[in-house]
Amino acid sequence: MADITEDYRDDYLIGLEKQANRLGYVTTVFSMPLLNQLRTGGEESIYDLIDYDRYDGVVFFEKSFSAHKSLAKCLEKEIAEKCHNPVAVIGNSSVFSDVFTGDHSRNIEQLTDHIIEQHGCELLYLLGGYHDFPTNTDKGFVNSLKKHGIRFTDDNMFYGGFWRECADKLAKDIAYGIVEKPDAVVCYSDIIAFFFIKALAKYGIRVPATPSMSAD
Repeated sequence: MADITEDYRDDYLIGLEKQANRLGYVTTVFSMPLLNQLRTGGEESIYDLIDYDRYDGVVFFEKSFSAHKSLAKCLEKEIAEKCHNPVAVIGNSSVFSDVFTGDHSRNIEQLTDHIIEQHGCELLYLLGGYHDFPTNTDKGFVNSLKKHGIRFTDDNMFYGGFWRECADKLAKDIAYGIVEKPDAVVCYSDIIAFFFIKALAKYGIRVPATPSMSAD
């Protein structure tokens, strides 16, 4: 997998380890810590150390390589060539058949439905992810806006990654009037939402507490 920087990645590791312990298996994790930097300093060479013959199987967390899709493809090819044991992929794969991926589109759609129907919001933005990396989050957000007859364009989608940089930029643009202040912002993750609220507060913009919602 790539860097371990978000709770959902930790949850995957914890779940795999618990199941492995129940079945009497030993797990090894190979991970690089500099995923979100353009220059990784050769950190990806950690994957060259994997001796696939020592293992009974491999779980390839393709989904975690979203910032370096080319690296994911290279690793997938290498695993296919060198590993002769079962391989399960979390994410997407054009090589392996055992693929597991979470569909968050319905959850995001319901969240956006709630914001529109219960809070009367009409101008909404989606924050997080990459423009050239479509996600189920995008799909759920767009489905909800279409369902409610709310016009949307690329101007409703603010990308920039899965960390604080995209949150800081959007908060600054809203504060300085570069981007129109929305009624609500649906964030890709709780982490981005946290940083976004914190960044808005720095510019004197308060986000009202909404107990029934966790990511707006």
